[in-house]
Formats: sequence, C-alpha cells, structure tokens
Amino acid sequence: MKYSATFNPSTCIELANIICRLNPVELVTPSNASEEKERWIKIAKNGFYINPYFSYDREALKAVANYSHDLKKYRAQLKASLAPETPVEDVIAEILYSRIDSAIACTELAASILLSDDKATSELCLRLYGCPSNTQAIKAYQMVAKEIEPEVIASRFTEAEQKKLKSLSFDAEQIGYWFTEVINKYGFEGWFVEIDDKYTSIDVRDKNLSGKPVVGIPSDKTVDGLKLLELVGHEIESHLRGSANCRAILVSALGADSPLAPLFSIIAKSDNELFYEGVAKLSDVNVNGSSALPLPYATIACDQARRGANFANIAEIIRGMRSDMGQKEDAAIKGAWTTTYRIMRGSTNPSVGGYSFTKDYIYMCGYNVAKQTDPKLYDYSSMTIEEIQSIADTFDISEPAHYNLDAVGWLKEQLLTMVAEK
Repeated sequence: MKYSATFNPSTCIELANIICRLNPVELVTPSNASEEKERWIKIAKNGFYINPYFSYDREALKAVANYSHDLKKYRAQLKASLAPETPVEDVIAEILYSRIDSAIACTELAASILLSDDKATSELCLRLYGCPSNTQAIKAYQMVAKEIEPEVIASRFTEAEQKKLKSLSFDAEQIGYWFTEVINKYGFEGWFVEIDDKYTSIDVRDKNLSGKPVVGIPSDKTVDGLKLLELVGHEIESHLRGSANCRAILVSALGADSPLAPLFSIIAKSDNELFYEGVAKLSDVNVNGSSALPLPYATIACDQARRGANFANIAEIIRGMRSDMGQKEDAAIKGAWTTTYRIMRGSTNPSVGGYSFTKDYIYMCGYNVAKQTDPKLYDYSSMTIEEIQSIADTFDISEPAHYNLDAVGWLKEQLLTMVAEK
C-alpha cells in the first residue's frame, strides 16, 4: 500500500479509537429494558398486550452522534492518501471505506433516536442489516403453519450424554469461567468476558462503548451443560474465532507494522451479520440437533413490523404462533416479549407501527445461506460472504490462523467428568 505525502498515521489511530466504540446493538438497547420486560410480562399473563415505554442513555447517544464530523473528515483523508498497489490491497481499502460508512450510519442512528425519529432509525437499520425478502417471509409463515416438513438433525452427542449434560446448571459466573478457559485455549488476545445487568443476552462485541472487545453475559443468565456447549460453539468458536482469523488475514496481507494496523480489528468485522450468525447457527445445530434450528418468529416479526404493526400487535401474533407450535403459556409469553423486543429496540414510540430493527431475521436466513456456502469460508465469518470471497480471489486464505480446535468436544469431556464426580 502506498501513502501520499499528506498521509498522517495518527489518522488511523484516531479513527480506530472512534469506530471501536460504535456498536449499533448498544445504541438501540433501552436503558430500562429489564424493568419494562418484567412489567410487560406480568400484564401479558393477565391477557393484555401493551406497548412498552423505552428510554435511552441520552448522554451516550449524544457522544456517538458527535463523532459524525470526524468520521467524515478521516474518511476523506484516507480516500485521498491511500494508493493500493495490489488487488488484495484494493479490496481491503474498499472494505475499510465501507466500515467507515457503517460507523457514520451509527452516528446517524444515535441522532435519530435522540430526535425520536423512528422512521429514520428504521431506515438506518435497514441500511446496516437489510431485511427478509418476501420469499424468506413466506417460508417463515409456512414453517409456523407446518406446511414445510421440519429438518430432522441429530445432535453430535448421544442421548445418554445429552441427559447427563442437561443435569448440570451454570450461572453467569460459571459461564464466564468456561468462556475464558476456551478463549485462553485458543490464545485469543485482547478479549475479556464481562458479566453485567446491561446485557439482555450473551453477545460477542468487537465494538462497544468501552472501546475494548468483549463477550457480554447477563448477570441473571443460567444454562444447562448442553446449552453451555452450544454457546461455546456459537460465541467463541464461530463468532470470536471468525474475527480473529479475519484480523490475521489483514496482518498477512498488509504486514503487522502497516500504518493501517490500528484499523485491522475494524476491517475484520462487518455490521452485516447474515453470514456471521448463519455459521454460528450451523454450530448450534451440530451441538443440539433439530432443537437448535433457527425459529421463524423474528422473520415474521420483521415482516409484521414493516407492514405497520406495533409492539402490542406483533407480540400478540407471535405469542399465538408460539402457542400453536406447542409452547406452554409462560414460555410463549416470554418468547413473544423477546422476539418483539429485539425487533422493536431502538424505537422511541413502540405504539406506532412501521419501525423495525431488522437484525434478528439473519438467524434463520443466514443459516440457510451458510448451508449453501463453501465451508472453507466458515473460518472467516465475521466478514460478509462477498467480502471474504473478494479477498480469497486475490489472496490465499486456505490456511486460517486459528483452526477449529473443537473446544466443544473438549469441554464436553470436562463436564461429563463433573457429572461422574457428583
């Protein structure tokens, strides 16, 4: 990569320090999500479906919105000073510009939430994540109507092993312990595990407001042993490993001492997570069989929201569908909240229809896409299929820096030993 005389290496450091803090999921997460969940579920159990009230950390949103000017300035400076000399450098430069564009969209997302402009927020979410096609939405409805025969896939573990694993229980601290053990087993550097009430689900965040990559775990999270294995495969061996492998490609292609090195972690992770979550769902199904297949509810909720349904409308529809699919009342209500909340987070007025944070449709749709994609690309799932394929067309990626060590299998043996010792 050639650099013009006006290139300033500190631009990359300053740019990285901004972008590493911009995670769309954090921006759309209400500060009162836990309280509203508890209130909503209590009312829903009495047969009433209401629209919750969401509040947001306005100071944090203001801080993010204020990054817009600097991001646009740094993008222009890099565009004027970078001169790729090889095909792979050209591909990497274009990915970098797209990452800055996504970061600028994040600042606009923060501003639209501050202004209670749900229409603009929804349009920005669509730009970042896309939305289910009509064909994908129809398939989701057909699954609920049982017009499509469900896949029958066996877990990699025997029924006896599954039973033993399910007899174990792990709280947030214990989940964090085993995540850390697996991270250390792989030798991934720079990541830390955080347990906090601010997380509503377990999440691998390459970017977050702290500026450090984190695996977040809700304080009240509990899982059985089989689910723990599924989480290790999903969060660490799929998500985190994908990011680490994509960073390693950039080191190989540009050199560890490249002026762009501060931006490698940014370039390595796309906000569009269709392939990212699809590969992780393949891992889930490998561990837990058919029970881990992605569900159609988020795709349906996206479709309903885009057709004008509000929170209460969507939740009632999803609750009914979950009941029709055999879920007990309590589980159906809690599931209706989770599905609808995740689609409506970021809205400042969930009683008005038309808003949707579309990200969650990618689980079902991404799973189907990943099944049809060359498995050689699975090691690099933190980039989009198009991005990693463009790199593969110009650079050898056949040897990932971090092969799958099957930490799931290793941890299974640890957990079965625990059962035997009980």
